[in-house]
Amino acid sequence: MPFHNNKDSRIKMVFLLAHGNNHLKENGYNPVRYSAIKYNIRPDKAMKKLIEAYQNSDKWKASNVIQFYDNSTNQLIESYRN
Repeated sequence: MPFHNNKDSRIKMVFLLAHGNNHLKENGYNPVRYSAIKYNIRPDKAMKKLIEAYQNSDKWKASNVIQFYDNSTNQLIESYRN
């Protein structure tokens, strides 16, 4: 079983990039990352781990907003202004 993927992971994190950061887009879209499948039963911990993993990345620093979605329903869970 994979560590994370877009079908099985519970949490999806979207980087809403600030203007002028198109070079950080992936295939023309804002970058998306998925939580580790082992944290599916604890979405709060999944979000915390995603933050810890990416808070020092170029994408994080270039984002205006970071959004977390429930990957199965595509419902917004939380949104952070950077």
